[in-house]
Amino acid sequence: MKGFLWRILLVSAGVLVTLAGLEVVLRFSDGSRDSFMVWPPNLAASMRPIPEILPGVEGPSLFSVNSQGIRGDELDTGASYRILALGGSTTENGFLDQSEAWPQLLQRQLNERSDSRTWVGNAGKSGPNSRHHVVQMRYLLSELSEINAIVMMVGINDLTLRLGQDSQYDENYSIDTKEASRLVRRAFSVYPVEFDTAFYKRLALWGVAKKLKAFASAGDQSQEELQRKHVTWRANRQQASGFRDRLPDMASALDEYALNLRAIAATAEKHSVRLILLTQPAMWQNEISEKQDSLLWFGGIGDFQNNVGGEYYSVAALAQALSMYNETLLDVCRDAGVECIDVASSIPHDADNFYDDVHFTEKGAESVARVVAEYLFRNEPLSISGVANARP
Repeated sequence: MKGFLWRILLVSAGVLVTLAGLEVVLRFSDGSRDSFMVWPPNLAASMRPIPEILPGVEGPSLFSVNSQGIRGDELDTGASYRILALGGSTTENGFLDQSEAWPQLLQRQLNERSDSRTWVGNAGKSGPNSRHHVVQMRYLLSELSEINAIVMMVGINDLTLRLGQDSQYDENYSIDTKEASRLVRRAFSVYPVEFDTAFYKRLALWGVAKKLKAFASAGDQSQEELQRKHVTWRANRQQASGFRDRLPDMASALDEYALNLRAIAATAEKHSVRLILLTQPAMWQNEISEKQDSLLWFGGIGDFQNNVGGEYYSVAALAQALSMYNETLLDVCRDAGVECIDVASSIPHDADNFYDDVHFTEKGAESVARVVAEYLFRNEPLSISGVANARP
C-alpha cells in the first residue's frame, strides 16, 4: 500500500513539474499575453446560413481574424489610409461572409474608386456598448498607432441595456477601476492577465485553454445552434405577456451615453485619430408589416432571451427610443465638433436590409458601406480632419 501511494505521489509530482515547465515556456513564448485583442488572433470559422432563419443572408460564410485580433486582412502598414471599424454586432456582421460585412465592403469600395490604398479592419464584437467602447478606444489606440481613423456604429446595445434592466437600471453608473476591469474582460477576447481577478485565469495554461475553446466554439455546429436561437428569441417575443407603449425615463441613460461618446472623442483627439460616429439603423418604425414583425426579437424586459412570458416594448416605442439615442449622438457631434454620418436616415426600415430588428442582410451591409464610402469621398478620407455633422 505504501509503495502504491509513493507511485501516486511521484506521478503527481511529475505532472506538476511538467505543467510548471509548460507554464514557464508559454509565458515567454506567448506575445499576446500583454496585448488587447477584440478577437483571438488567427481565429477562423465557417458557417452555412439557414435562409428561413436569416433571410437575406446566403452562404457559405467565412469569419476570419488576423494576427492582431481584427476581422479582416492583415493590417496594411503600407496603405495610405487605415480605418478601424468599432461597434457591436451590427459592425461585426457575424453571420455575413468576410467579403459581405460592411467594413470589408467599405474597404473594397474605397479602393475601387481611388488610386491610393485604404485598409479597413473590423473590430466589431457582439454585445459591447458605449461603456466598453470607451475602454476599447483607450487600449486599442495605444497599441495600433498606425490607425488613421475610427468609424464607430454605436447605440443599440446602450438602448437594450437601459430598457432590459427597467427599474434595476443604475442611474449613477460610473466606470471606476473595478468596473473598468470587468468591461475589459467583456470588450476584449485577449487582454493582459492583471485584468483577471481569479488566480487560475492568470495562468498561461488557462489562456491556451481559452483560445482552444474559442476555436472549438467557432465550428459549424455551434454556428448553426446560434442561428437557431433566433427562432427561440422570436417565439419568446410572440408569447409576450404584454407590450409597453410608454418608455421609462430615459434622461439619465442618455446623459451617460453622451458622456461616453465625449470620452471616446477625447481619446481619439489625444491620439490624433479621426473619429466618425454612425447613427444606428433599425427595422423599427411606427407602422410595420406582419412579415417584418415576425422577424423581431428585441425589446424585452429582464432575461427575455431565456424566459418566456415577459413584457416587451412595442415597435413604436423602440423606434422612439432609438431616435433618442441617435439624436443624442448627433447632438454630441455638433457640440464636440465630431464627424457624424446619419446612416439611420439613409437606409429603408425593411426586411431587404435587416433580417431581424437591427442586423443587416447582405443588401443592408452593402447599403451601410455605400453611405460611409460616399461620405469619405466627399470629406477627404486621407485627411485627419473633416466636416462635422455632414449628413449623406
